[in-house]
Amino acid sequence: MPNILVPVDTEIDVDVNVKDFLEDCSDYEIEEAIDWLKDKDYLKNTDTDRQVCATELEYMEALDKLHTKWNVLSKEEEAFILNLAKRF
Repeated sequence: MPNILVPVDTEIDVDVNVKDFLEDCSDYEIEEAIDWLKDKDYLKNTDTDRQVCATELEYMEALDKLHTKWNVLSKEEEAFILNLAKRF
């Protein structure tokens, strides 16, 4: 009697320790994971094609802080930022 293979859709839940998983990844796989995290906006893309001076870096860090804390700004602070942005 011949063997008949029947496809079965099976879903399996696996609990994986993230540190253990990443430690077993190759450098290439880590780079792929980082690229995926950047694409999904879990990580900021910090690649730059030029040198950033300290003043510009401080400015960019300040903007990042405002970006993540927009919901705690007062109405006056929000209006100031929006009006400033409209100038440019």
